[in-house]
Amino acid sequence: MLVRNVVSPIGGTLLVLGLIGLYTRQSEASGVVGLLGFLFALFGTVLALAGNAWANLLAYFGWALFGVASLQARVYPPAASMLLIIGALIAAPFSILLAGASPILTYLGVASSIVFNGAVAWLGLVLVRGEALRPGTPQRGSKSQRAESTRLSDLSIQLGCVAEKVEPVAFGLFVSSPQRVARPRIPKELVSPLDRRN
Repeated sequence: MLVRNVVSPIGGTLLVLGLIGLYTRQSEASGVVGLLGFLFALFGTVLALAGNAWANLLAYFGWALFGVASLQARVYPPAASMLLIIGALIAAPFSILLAGASPILTYLGVASSIVFNGAVAWLGLVLVRGEALRPGTPQRGSKSQRAESTRLSDLSIQLGCVAEKVEPVAFGLFVSSPQRVARPRIPKELVSPLDRRN
């Protein structure tokens, strides 16, 4: 009785608030699938809290779509998104079958709910800790991220070489006395091969 009257509404409210936060973080990158998943999960969860047993199917279907959109958006870890899809698809049938079901189905339903809720908690933890990536950012440690880092370091070295050549001209415009000012030198190993000819 306590679970039905107190814990379930609080949990459902937190689930709705969490869904809104999760969707807001990836709304730009998730597209139409993410929007549909968000709306189905939102309205399904709200209707289920109001007592409509069939609304659970809509909510779990929405969460599964939300997981698919999360995989495409690459804002949250792919493993968490896959766990969300699996948990939602497994928990959906048990949400209808549990009314007056055998103990085995009840235990399976509880296990599927644990998988689903664990995935939602994982996504929420990533969001709260600020580990969610901006849409379009490569996953940490990926080849594309390492390549981008290498390109940026090469570019900064080349810009440093250009600045070294331009600095005396620009600096001379602002110095009234003809004093020679010491400027930092870039080590030869950091200078690109094109600029070593000097």
